[in-house]
Amino acid sequence: MLVTTLLLAIGLLGARAQDVQTALRALDAERFAAARTMFKQMAASNSAESQFYLGYFYLRTANVDSSKRAVMLDSAKMAFDKGVATDAKSALNMVGQGGVALAGKNLAEGKAKITQALDMTKNRDENVMWRAAEMYTLFEKGGATDPAEAIRLVDAIGVLKKKTERPDYQIVKGDAFLIRNDGGNAVTAYEEALRLNTDNSSSNIAKIQTRIGKVFKRGKNYVETQKGFLNAIQADSNYAPVYQEFGELWLMAGDYKRAAQNYRKYLEKSEGTPEDRLRYAKFAFLSKDYSNAVAQLDQIKGKLKDTDINRMYGYSYVELNKPDLGVENLQQLLQALPDDKELSTDYGYLGRGYSMLEADSAGRILNDSLSLQFLSKAAPADTNNNYFANIAEVKFKKKDYKGAAEAYQQSVDWKEKKSDEKPSPNDYLSAGRSYYFAYATAPKESRDSTLLPRADSAFVKLAELVPEFAAAQLWRGRTNALMDPTGVKEQAKPFYEKYIELQKDTATAGRRTELAEANKRLAYYAQVKQDMPKATEHFTNVRNYNPADKDAENFFNPPAPPAAAVKPAAKPKAKPGAKPAPKKKVS
Repeated sequence: MLVTTLLLAIGLLGARAQDVQTALRALDAERFAAARTMFKQMAASNSAESQFYLGYFYLRTANVDSSKRAVMLDSAKMAFDKGVATDAKSALNMVGQGGVALAGKNLAEGKAKITQALDMTKNRDENVMWRAAEMYTLFEKGGATDPAEAIRLVDAIGVLKKKTERPDYQIVKGDAFLIRNDGGNAVTAYEEALRLNTDNSSSNIAKIQTRIGKVFKRGKNYVETQKGFLNAIQADSNYAPVYQEFGELWLMAGDYKRAAQNYRKYLEKSEGTPEDRLRYAKFAFLSKDYSNAVAQLDQIKGKLKDTDINRMYGYSYVELNKPDLGVENLQQLLQALPDDKELSTDYGYLGRGYSMLEADSAGRILNDSLSLQFLSKAAPADTNNNYFANIAEVKFKKKDYKGAAEAYQQSVDWKEKKSDEKPSPNDYLSAGRSYYFAYATAPKESRDSTLLPRADSAFVKLAELVPEFAAAQLWRGRTNALMDPTGVKEQAKPFYEKYIELQKDTATAGRRTELAEANKRLAYYAQVKQDMPKATEHFTNVRNYNPADKDAENFFNPPAPPAAAVKPAAKPKAKPGAKPAPKKKVS
């Protein structure tokens, strides 16, 4: 009976230890809900040890979820206090109480509690010494640390007569060196942890390799960083933290798509906090996955205070062609921000949103004043985004062609100052067309003669960039035709001829109107020179491209001249002295 009882007790102890390890692995992998369930089930026994692990869970989660930090620290303190109340000699729970103080940035109180626990065990309990060392490394962000004391405690375990060789001790030592930015000794400790991982625990390997990768990332050795992370994934593809670290690595490299992909895997394999989800939303936004960014923001709405939430909502909705929602969020953003926190892009996107918000049946922007107000505020202040082009588009749509031309020229100038961005063919095409229409649509008595040379200069640039782009020649022809209205100089001739040459194999329905236009101008020049065979050739082409063209019809079938007017016969003059004929009497 005694043997049976002893075997049963040993079995229960083994099962409980296994349960603790399973729960700790879930915690390390940031599967918080699963870990919490296991730790709470163990804590139902009300043993001092189970209270320590429950408190330890709350302490660790307080460290990763700032939105619940205060609640988690209170829960951790309650568990550790209960553990001490259950067993006044529970040194582990005293260490936990010290950890709560460290989390609250109270280093003196934390050290006093931890020292009390170490003294109680006469610095001979390696489990207490290990957890004490760990407490000094847990709160690099938002708490108090003492990496030197952590290293001392791990080294002190090594000189105990009765000790176990555990990789966990070296992991803590590596963490302490990492806090001190001593990458070489940190990697040495982590590699020792790998050597001591004799049971080849895949979760331990993943944890250690992820830390090795972090050391190299901090040292900007990105090849070794990637190697460490890939080793972690190979060991345990479900170890969530490595994907978070990989995401941050790709962010540093400017590869936002890969950054977002890895952060997405992190959230799929963990139970990420609202802050993690916000981080993923930012990665998705940077990779221009605006729909996914909005979906992530929807999941954390009301849970966090961060100006970037309204900002990303606003920008994303504008990009997703939902300008009403974009304008709404950007207005809320600017109302909440102090002036010195506003970004030029806030005004840029708000201006874009207003330009998209509403238009009449002719496509004219009805919110053009608000749109231009915000775009004009953003454009000169923003060195990363070209809002001059947006201003030009708004002005062109409202038929302010001269204003559009000036804005397009500012857009070209803006790009020419950038080392990584040069004006595109479309920039010159848009600028040239704007100058052209600014002249062509103005009343004849008020036309600005300087506009056509500017238009032609833009089309020259366009032709230089894309010599085979026929439209450049067409627009040069149109512009030069206006500069030579009588046709005496034949100023537009070479450009219309070049246009026809470039389009000779592409006389599709979409080009027939322009080809008719070019041939008609050349026919006109031939008529001016009285070159009738050439005029006939070009008008034949005009009629082929547009059979209904009236000028071609009139050339081939001139209308008959109007008939000469017939003068009425003159009335005979009365002879002198003759009496007028009597009027007929109407009865």
